[in-house]
Amino acid sequence: MVDVNYILDSLSSGSTLENMLQGDIILIESSADILDRLAPVLLSELVSQKNAIVLLSGKGYFDFVPLLSSKDVDLSKIFFVDCISRSSGLSLPDNGHVVDLTSISQLKIVFSSLLDKADSFAGDSFVAFESLNSLAKLYKSKDFVRFLHILLTKLRNKNVGCLLLSVKDDLIEDLRADMVQLFDSVLHF
Repeated sequence: MVDVNYILDSLSSGSTLENMLQGDIILIESSADILDRLAPVLLSELVSQKNAIVLLSGKGYFDFVPLLSSKDVDLSKIFFVDCISRSSGLSLPDNGHVVDLTSISQLKIVFSSLLDKADSFAGDSFVAFESLNSLAKLYKSKDFVRFLHILLTKLRNKNVGCLLLSVKDDLIEDLRADMVQLFDSVLHF
């Protein structure tokens, strides 16, 4: 079994996390088990330094927040974009830190609004995709790749880092090939 702290140490010692915080776009691919354990630890480390927008598509808000709370993550520094809870019939809290979406067009609007709203966003925050492969399955492939390309270009222009987590070998190969060119680094654990 791979030790999550070992992965975190290797990401930190290789300055990968620091580069992401300075604007790099990084894809981490691993098994579902490792990603489930790694996501809260990584976000804990990153949120200790910056604010975050976290896009949830594999686990909903009510499943993911307890994982972060167990790592003492400051949830007030995170804005959650939840793509799946509504489809489960769950109502999200009205606390100003979470929004639920049901379509890729809503996703485009929310991210455009968040990124265009404040120039102070740049350098002060990062974006994290909790499950890239789950999000890709929710939306049509071409629409999703187009959305991802536009979003990552905006992030790059604002010097905002992005961390994307994906289950290894779970993305459709053609879709993965279209996306991989958008990342500064692709790491496998």
